[in-house]
Amino acid sequence: MSAPSAPNEDLPTELPGVVLRRLTAVDAPQYRALVHRNLVHLGRDGDWRDEVAATLAEIERRFADHPDADQTFGIFEWDTLIGQVTLVHGAPTKWGLGYWLTAATTGRGVMTASIQAVLDHAQDALGATAVLASVSVGNDASTAVLDRLAFVAVARLTSSTRYRRTLH
Repeated sequence: MSAPSAPNEDLPTELPGVVLRRLTAVDAPQYRALVHRNLVHLGRDGDWRDEVAATLAEIERRFADHPDADQTFGIFEWDTLIGQVTLVHGAPTKWGLGYWLTAATTGRGVMTASIQAVLDHAQDALGATAVLASVSVGNDASTAVLDRLAFVAVARLTSSTRYRRTLH
């Protein structure tokens, strides 16, 4: 799979109509509104308080294109923003992973396909050799996504489990 060459170029998935695109400051109002429409869903299985509390200006700054910064991809289904996947920059070849999807769009394989597209991008465009993720205890849907994508549990903590996926 080829990686997007520009922040606003689509990153395809295997699902018809589902693409990822790097979010920019222009997307911040739409993104923030989506977060607020999904407060109950986001609060059920994880701690998204910082995301909910973020001001529009903070989100705009986060989505600005900075070298070596985190990369946040919007998940778009037929041009409608339905969630996000973020690659969190760690060591030069290691990245973290954060993600969420609207309550109305879960259970259809969208997140699995979206994360796979981002993993391909991380390996091909960023030279990533490993991606780490942490899932809150009780978030069985996220655990299932990581299991389908061959992540391995590497640490069980009181409130979360940490996962790792080695990329080749």
